[in-house]
Amino acid sequence: MGAVTRSQVAGWDANALAAVATMVAPRVQQIDDSADKMRSSIDGLHWSGTARGAADDRADRENQQMRKVGSAFDDLAAACMAGARAMEPMIAGLTRTASNLESDNFDVAEDWTVTDKHNYSAAIAACGDNAQAQNPVRQLQKQRGDEAATSTVSLKRLAVALGTADQNCAAAINAANVEISSLTPATAALNGTIAGKDLADLKSGTATADELARLHAAAQLTDEQKTDLVGGKPVNLTQGQFDYLRQVMRAQDGMSVQDIDKMTSALPQGNQADLANAMQLVSSPNVHTASVLTAGAVPTVADHGGMSQLPTPVRTLLTDNPVSMHTNWTAAGPFTTADVSRAGDFKALTNIMGRGDQSLAQGSDVDRGLLKQGAEIAGATGRPNVTMTMEGRGVHDSEVGSLADRLLGAGGHDAQAVHDFVTGSNMASTVDHGGSYNASDHVLEVLQHKWDPGQHGAANMFASIGESAGQPLDSFANKQGGESASALAQIMASHSATLSQNMPNHGYDSLGQVNPELTQSLANSMRPYLGNFAGVTDNDGAHILANHTAQPFDNVTDLSHLFNVLDSDPKAARIINDGGQQWIDFLQYQGGVDPSHVDYAFRAGQLNHAMQQGMTDQISQLDARDQWEQVKSYNNQTAWIDTAATAAWLAPTPAVGVMAGVTDIWLKQDLVAPGDPLHPVTADPTQAAVSAVGNDFKMDSVRTNFDQAQGHLDAHPDSAARFAGFTTNGQLDWSLVSESHTTTNNFVRDVGQIQDLNTANFNTMFINGLTSENIIEHDQGPKNAGQQPK
Repeated sequence: MGAVTRSQVAGWDANALAAVATMVAPRVQQIDDSADKMRSSIDGLHWSGTARGAADDRADRENQQMRKVGSAFDDLAAACMAGARAMEPMIAGLTRTASNLESDNFDVAEDWTVTDKHNYSAAIAACGDNAQAQNPVRQLQKQRGDEAATSTVSLKRLAVALGTADQNCAAAINAANVEISSLTPATAALNGTIAGKDLADLKSGTATADELARLHAAAQLTDEQKTDLVGGKPVNLTQGQFDYLRQVMRAQDGMSVQDIDKMTSALPQGNQADLANAMQLVSSPNVHTASVLTAGAVPTVADHGGMSQLPTPVRTLLTDNPVSMHTNWTAAGPFTTADVSRAGDFKALTNIMGRGDQSLAQGSDVDRGLLKQGAEIAGATGRPNVTMTMEGRGVHDSEVGSLADRLLGAGGHDAQAVHDFVTGSNMASTVDHGGSYNASDHVLEVLQHKWDPGQHGAANMFASIGESAGQPLDSFANKQGGESASALAQIMASHSATLSQNMPNHGYDSLGQVNPELTQSLANSMRPYLGNFAGVTDNDGAHILANHTAQPFDNVTDLSHLFNVLDSDPKAARIINDGGQQWIDFLQYQGGVDPSHVDYAFRAGQLNHAMQQGMTDQISQLDARDQWEQVKSYNNQTAWIDTAATAAWLAPTPAVGVMAGVTDIWLKQDLVAPGDPLHPVTADPTQAAVSAVGNDFKMDSVRTNFDQAQGHLDAHPDSAARFAGFTTNGQLDWSLVSESHTTTNNFVRDVGQIQDLNTANFNTMFINGLTSENIIEHDQGPKNAGQQPK
């Protein structure tokens, strides 16, 4: 802290530190004695077997933990005593020296500067002009001036030393306190016995400050525990904290969910998140007590988070069938209703969870249940000859959709729960009465419900999958994002016949027509993984993927089905095909960085083929349904590919977006025929539109050469002279390349003369990709220029 000031020292008493050390010492002995007594009590029990072994292990752990606490208090006492011994003589020295100087007519300033206060002017004036009489006065002035200077240096040095000693003492005390806090957190005083009374007082509105503080402490995690939870790692709670949380849940068994909501909303502002946070923690399978983390220990319900730990009304709300079907026979025939009998409870639960800390929404069963129930409620709407009711009251589908949207919005913050919802992992806890969970069915229920404008729960839920690609490569979140993307892409592709043209209960409308915003969210989420879907790998030391767990499609046709579905909305089509073109540019660029990877050209060709086939199928389907107004909307999406807006998941990779600023890259021609089937201007309007797609997606060898050349230039800056006339600020400039036929031909000629690039073979492999169907069989891709796909 540097030198201490005089006023600071005046208020210090090092003996107080010594007193703290004296007070702590007996506490250390008490802690150690308690640890030994606890251990000896277990030793004295006359029992054996597995239970005895578990008790011995638990006693050993507790003994070690208690002795760690004692050791930490020992460290605190030692830090206080060492600080007292070091600082007491310095404090005394500074105080005594300053006092002595002031009694001798010196002034000692706040910063320990010493000044002589003697009035030499008056003494010299009294001597008159007698120089001999003045000499003793002047000698005294010099002597006292030297003393002031020497004392100043001495005092300031001592003040610096005292400041250093104080800083060292504070650091030692803080370190001991941190250790004590980690070993004896606020949750250490928690236990199941007091939880019931605390909740009873919460219900009656008479909770004390201590009771509110206990609830708040129980529903918290340390920063380290939060990091583990986000990373999918086990989080270890003390037995007391877990017991307290479990009993808080049990104390709510007799309440309705709406009563719990009312109780929560009546709490002080600082406590309104606590019950939601508690539900997140107790329903997370990754939350354990210490015994579960012991090698060889068998987890018990009491030691493990999950759906069963939630209050009974919440658990049944999340696991029972949320929609009940009733058919009554009348004179006019059967009359069927689909009733959401606990709609009020669902709204109350979303209120409760909405008050919680979203950082704790990480892989909890409460979030899994919210997503599952939201999907089933959404899937109940739109059925022919079925009337929707909520708690017996007739309602419109949009009101039911609003409830489903609330549930998906509440659970969709949990990326781990979204992963499980899409993949089907860990979802058994969300079904009851012998039921089973089918991920594909539930995802389709979400996709095929017509969401009203302003209902973004489904779109936001799926958006997390794309966002996971931006997480550190191979992190838990990144891996789960890839797994989710694969599962979701396969579901959409395998149901493309339905989603791209014939959604149930929506006539012949497609996903994009029924849910354009949701389709756009899906397109954004699929973009980062298109390279994976097309079979691109990071084998042989390459580092170009943003994810390693998203899996390739079996073949190009299946991949084209994904594009077909996402092409069903013009804006979504722009998003996904923009992403596809960025991947193609990126692969071609990487082929210039490392020309041995001509397999990148093959994958780029397959991706291009899938994009073209997907759009061709979409236009043909629209024509077959005579939906010409929908087809015309594609004509308004001019210059669809916007490479200047480089996706965040590719941004860290060098020179991505080499075509930035280039407009009208594809879809340069109208996708629509100039008429409709009733008033055709051409003999075959469909063929005209499909031909335009073929032209727009065809291979552009100049663009391929441009991408390769930029990669080569970045990898070999010394080759810049080869591209003289085609660069701006050291980067290739497309406007210069495409300025005229002559400049384009000259550029292609110059690039073709770079033997390392082997552009002819790269182009050949791209064409091979355009005509090759299988993706999986070429998992590694052809490695050499002369090697053809198998």
